[in-house]
Amino acid sequence: MLKILIVDDESTARKGMRTCIDWEKHGFTLVGEADNGAAALEMAAKLKPHIILSDICMPVMNGIQLVENLRQILPECRLIIMSGYDEFSYAKSLMELHVAYYLLKPVAEEELLEVLNKLSVEIAEENQQKAGLETSQQLIHESFPQIKSKFMKNILHGSFKSHAERQQWANVLNLKIDTNEYQFASVIITFNHNPSDSASLSMEEKETNNSEIVNNAESVLHRFGSGILCYYGFDYFTGLLSIKPGEPNAIDVLKREIGAALKNSQAKKPVVGIGCLVEDLSDIHLSYHQAITQVNEQQHKGRSAIMQIALTYIEDHLTSEINLAAVAREAYVTPNYLSRIFKEEMDTNFVDWLNHLRIEKAKELLKTTNLKAYEVADQVGYKNYKYFSTLFKKATGVSPKNYICWSIE
Repeated sequence: MLKILIVDDESTARKGMRTCIDWEKHGFTLVGEADNGAAALEMAAKLKPHIILSDICMPVMNGIQLVENLRQILPECRLIIMSGYDEFSYAKSLMELHVAYYLLKPVAEEELLEVLNKLSVEIAEENQQKAGLETSQQLIHESFPQIKSKFMKNILHGSFKSHAERQQWANVLNLKIDTNEYQFASVIITFNHNPSDSASLSMEEKETNNSEIVNNAESVLHRFGSGILCYYGFDYFTGLLSIKPGEPNAIDVLKREIGAALKNSQAKKPVVGIGCLVEDLSDIHLSYHQAITQVNEQQHKGRSAIMQIALTYIEDHLTSEINLAAVAREAYVTPNYLSRIFKEEMDTNFVDWLNHLRIEKAKELLKTTNLKAYEVADQVGYKNYKYFSTLFKKATGVSPKNYICWSIE
């Protein structure tokens, strides 16, 4: 039901309005009465009425002052002003204040009900529009990552049908793309080091993690201009920077600040690529390819460092029962990531490489020491002699014991 507040300094007038209509029958409820504008203003702030029925001439605060103050705290409230004929001079001022209706006393029940019903329809339509707008805004908020991703794909592939369509998308994303004022650059972010195995994270944890990365990176972009970033999967993010020409070193500074922001908030080492600035978005693919090149170069250097750490650790711990997980911890990467780059860099998998090194070390010990075969097995990290012997014979064609005789011959 719509809430109504009655304001009049005459108690008989208030009683008349209160009793002349069966309010609830017509879809209204009286939430209060006030005898002056000041009291009405205080009640309105607490009760939030949809409609106020008010007199003009009242002590403390008159009807016009009430309207003026009410517009500050409850702008959506409808006001029906009722006054005598001799107060009609106030009508112009009230209309300028957007009072819904101005009625002359005495007001007939039918006339008042007609006005109230009209306002009821207006309020219902407004609420419906507002609900639709809120739903649209909620849908936009929930689908914002998809909107950004679609925008980026269309920009990179030149898929927008017109400048107007492109501008419409940019407006939703609050992205400045006025080509007369801004330059543009492609942004790519990925990660080299990942100490926590992302495969063990739940979908909700991954989404939270990705949202944090996007929010932190975008906050840096917005300090330089406007920009968006979206998730492309496998710790890979791509975005667009829109910036006014100015500081020549802005891109280098931006790259460092994004790296610092993500390093501080993520248990990962970020790799940031920002391509060259272009004057027109139709050339953004040039910036995009440059950003990819930067990321690939940085990743190659990172991979080399990881492999060096891994290989050194393996050689220093051949006599221990090491495994992929232990080496990955030393190199500060996930086992999955280390396994992948090990295969790509060494053209073999981790286990085969470890066995190769151990067998080579075992051959050296068998030739240069008086250690028995089972002692050599223990020295190169094999606690199970039978397993060691099987691997050794597979690699050399002879058993460890026969290898000693064969090498002497």
